[in-house]
Amino acid sequence: MDKLRWQEIEEIVDNALKLQTKQEKKLYVERACKNDEQLHQQVIKLLEAITQADENNFLEL
Repeated sequence: MDKLRWQEIEEIVDNALKLQTKQEKKLYVERACKNDEQLHQQVIKLLEAITQADENNFLEL
């Protein structure tokens, strides 16, 4: 993955994480990814990993 693509994914994920509800996040991601299915899948995969890590208290000491 090139640097520009990663920056695009990172920006979308960061903005989505600022939203409160799953529905808001879903709508934002769909709009931000437009018709780029690969981008959408990459963003969703990263958001799911972050959510799962949070639910499992991955960084809790």
